[in-house]
Amino acid sequence: MGADAIVYCLEKLTDYDQFERLCHDLMALHGYPAVEPLGGRNDKGRDAIHISKPSGEVTIFAYSVREDWKKKLSEDAEKIRTHEHACDRLVFLSTSSLSAHERDSAIESIKAKYGWKLELYGLERLRTMLATTCAQLIAHHPQIFTPPFFPVAGDAPLSPRDMIILDHSDEDKVLAKWLVGRLTLEGYDVWSQSTAATAGLRVDNALEDLIANRAFAYLPMLSPGAIANPDMNARRATIHTLKGSARCELMIPIVASSFNGQGLDSKTREIRAIPFQKSWGDGIKELLKSLVEARCPRTGPLPNFAISAFLPESRIVESSERIISNRLRVTRIPAALQMFRCDTPIDYRDIGELASKWAFRRISPTSFVSFQPPPATSPRMRSLKWAGAKSWMDFANFEGIPCDHLVLELITKSIRVHLAKKGLLYCPMKHHLFFPEGLPKSNRLYFKKPDGAKSFINTTGIRTFWRPTGSSKYRYSLAPYLRASGDPCTNSVYILARIYIRITDENNGLLTDNSAKTRRKDLCRGWWNDDWLSRVLAIAQFLSEDGISICMGHTESDLLKINCNPDEWSTCLGIDEASLFSPDKIREEAMILGADPDESLEGDDISE
Repeated sequence: MGADAIVYCLEKLTDYDQFERLCHDLMALHGYPAVEPLGGRNDKGRDAIHISKPSGEVTIFAYSVREDWKKKLSEDAEKIRTHEHACDRLVFLSTSSLSAHERDSAIESIKAKYGWKLELYGLERLRTMLATTCAQLIAHHPQIFTPPFFPVAGDAPLSPRDMIILDHSDEDKVLAKWLVGRLTLEGYDVWSQSTAATAGLRVDNALEDLIANRAFAYLPMLSPGAIANPDMNARRATIHTLKGSARCELMIPIVASSFNGQGLDSKTREIRAIPFQKSWGDGIKELLKSLVEARCPRTGPLPNFAISAFLPESRIVESSERIISNRLRVTRIPAALQMFRCDTPIDYRDIGELASKWAFRRISPTSFVSFQPPPATSPRMRSLKWAGAKSWMDFANFEGIPCDHLVLELITKSIRVHLAKKGLLYCPMKHHLFFPEGLPKSNRLYFKKPDGAKSFINTTGIRTFWRPTGSSKYRYSLAPYLRASGDPCTNSVYILARIYIRITDENNGLLTDNSAKTRRKDLCRGWWNDDWLSRVLAIAQFLSEDGISICMGHTESDLLKINCNPDEWSTCLGIDEASLFSPDKIREEAMILGADPDESLEGDDISE
């Protein structure tokens, strides 16, 4: 019997089908996430295949439990060539021991004879993987790794000591699940009864075994329910008595919610707990810092973990992808804040008229501040007299108002005035601006897409809302909401563009909130990211005269400019959209579920 249990089990292996499954799992964890098992008795030299995207490199896998591994490698390579399989790389896994000379000779021979790259995994290389980065696979293959040699608790092997054990009561399940996901994202191996496969097991026994044999860090969550749980109290008390190899390296209590500390054992009370009851964000930062300082082992952070949580790795490609936001960059802000005064106070009834035509902040009943002078369109506008100007960059406050807040407010109001000048109407009930019927011509906004193609969107329309008791018509209008954000002092100001949908009945009467919400869902359930982006682009270009900038102001000194092309970035990972369901098919199904097929919400591309 070999001195190493993993080596012994691999050397005595007789079940080839189980070895194939083990090899598939090893390769999926070791750089080939999209490996496709083939195998069987007529595999024509291919036990599995992997096609790398976007390079298209084809990797073929062959596995062997034979002692004459060189002969098996030669036979499989010849089969691959005979059957004319596409192959750029051959990966060969064997339970035999490979010498350095045999390894180098085999790599050179395959390269010279077939032109392929050869990657070899011998007995020692497999042992190293199973003892370190792929240790979790041992528990998943009991047919190969005999359970008496590899004890398991709670679906996790009891070695090595590299795991974080999260212990919690039922009332803290939500935080526990979030913590498991967050710590896994950082590359830690985490066990929790809320996420582990514990059906048919005594959870208390599994926890005790893992704490004594596998835990590097023990994280008991503290709350009224946890303090009242006798099993948790016993585990917290027991862990202080563990010695030698049974003692875990680190114990970090986590406060899930406020509790009476008198019910906590004295030794746990002496350990500083990390508070999560006020802020999960602050709590996770402190916890991660503690784990790093304690050098808690990681299985390795996965850079594409977040995206792979939603998509299989076979749909993730290592190629750049263009990401376009709904953020419009402010490229020029007037340097001066201008003061205007009038002799008599302006009544609140006249403020509405001023606000629809001029962007200002009312300082007092007779004083106003703005980037630009008011238009002389009414006697009240003409009664305002210029009273000087100040550079907002030279002062922290202006008339008791923080200058950065004042600048953002005036930019937001300037955009609202610009929208009103372009013909959008104000709804005093909902306090938003919306596109009325006939604005623009034919209710269509034409715009240019990021790829240069021309298209259009509808600003208003009428739809049929189906109900078993009888269908009804409703009208919709786009209601853009553009708001300034950022830090003017660092010249980092942008406009967040959101598109709201105004819903009315056939006679343009507002519906109740619940009725409007159901019809809004009916209208927008077939709109995807590209649909919303199209509306942001169309409205931004509608507000621009040259298709480059949205300009507001009368002179060069009071000019406010906004880039009408949204900010965009490039990612290092992308999604293979060809492997997803067809967006057109999904869109078609959404339309069938209740939308009116006679009306197009967005037109086809228009040729130049």
